Amino acid sequence: MDSSAFFYGKNLPLYQLEKYQCVVVEPENITPKELVFLKNKGISVYAYLSIGEVEINTSWFKECNKNWVLGVNKSWNSRVMDMSSNDWCDFLIHNRANDLWQRGYQGFFFDTIDSYRLYTKTTTGLLTQQLGIINLTRAIKQEFSGVHLLFNRGFDILDEVSDLIDGIVAESLFTSWNPQASLYQTVPQSDYEWLLEKLFMVRDKYKLPITVIDYLPDNQQERRMEIARKIFDLQFTPWVSTMALNTMGVGTPDLTR
Repeated sequence: MDSSAFFYGKNLPLYQLEKYQCVVVEPENITPKELVFLKNKGISVYAYLSIGEVEINTSWFKECNKNWVLGVNKSWNSRVMDMSSNDWCDFLIHNRANDLWQRGYQGFFFDTIDSYRLYTKTTTGLLTQQLGIINLTRAIKQEFSGVHLLFNRGFDILDEVSDLIDGIVAESLFTSWNPQASLYQTVPQSDYEWLLEKLFMVRDKYKLPITVIDYLPDNQQERRMEIARKIFDLQFTPWVSTMALNTMGVGTPDLTR
């Protein structure tokens, strides 16, 4: 996966995105014509699918049973979901994923995989949540023949699912968005070192492609290029964009033209 773009806004900049081999979109915001355009260009289009959290303003939030909820992520005002709930996982497969599959998506980007950690602290509880994600991944691969999957982190379960996914995505290696303070900031050195060690493990042990998303505002284009180059030099695929991923960011094509 040499070039990846993540664009969650409406009105996709199609002629800029067509330079990329992989594009991840928010399916709530993309039109059928936009999806067809990208697919006709030979681009792998992945639908964003939050498995561990549901935002309350999501169109399908009302379909979620309160018994599937572990708690609230106050930073994003979203509900953290119980990955050990068979009913929740069935809903993800037969409602959310099936709807996206029928609309023409052939890949899903699993986000908020690790959100259960906000409310699960015991070893038994962690293992139960992780088993739920493993089973969900296997079930989706079985349900939708040929489906492609990207994970946002999920390092703890890679022993079980690395052969089922196409790559790993990780946010905030050098720069991040702080939702509590509503500002962009440099990642602390300890967090940088921890994540870099995990990414090298993914590369060396599992041989999976790695994309790193960092966050900077639109008016810092020179700084974006600098961060993208740092990511690229580590032999990861870069994407540097706004916190909402709703404007065109800096990716591999910008560094190689």
